[in-house]
Amino acid sequence: VDNVSYGKLPIDVTVALDVSYSVTGSVLERLRRAAGQFMHDLGRQDRLKLMLFNMRVTRIVDFTSDADAVDRAIRTATAGGGTALLDAISVALVSASTPDRRQLIVFFTDGNDSSSVTAPQTLTSVAQRTRGTLTFVMPALPHPIRRALATGSASPQSLRPLAPVLSAIAVETGGSVLPVDEYTDLT
Repeated sequence: VDNVSYGKLPIDVTVALDVSYSVTGSVLERLRRAAGQFMHDLGRQDRLKLMLFNMRVTRIVDFTSDADAVDRAIRTATAGGGTALLDAISVALVSASTPDRRQLIVFFTDGNDSSSVTAPQTLTSVAQRTRGTLTFVMPALPHPIRRALATGSASPQSLRPLAPVLSAIAVETGGSVLPVDEYTDLT
């Protein structure tokens, strides 16, 4: 080692919003507000990229520090269609990134997948080779489901089969899964 210095690198944040049919109404509105606030909370040198996904993955805004552009893009988001969550994660992980910036990828999703072609094993392999940190913000299990788990009439795997996969790839990249309930202020 010739030289060691301490500095704080700027961050590139990819925000991926689930806009499938299962995320509509007040849930979609909460996600819009959270993503918009996220942009406003970043520093001057930080940038945000906005991705929307349902059965397709769409990069709406490339890395920018323009909060108004992100706000406009979020307001136009409409929900519909199936969910290709694993495909969206794969796209986010393999997207080009600048080596002199930290990378954070945040998925706001309900955690369900109905139409991905990416296998969980493939996604785990991709996550092991990425430099981005992957975090999921998703609903905690609703009260009736928690009751079913407590009584033994349901298993966590049958209710949310991707939860172990999402937890594993989040941990693999240094991220986490943040469970929220319907009363949590996502901002």
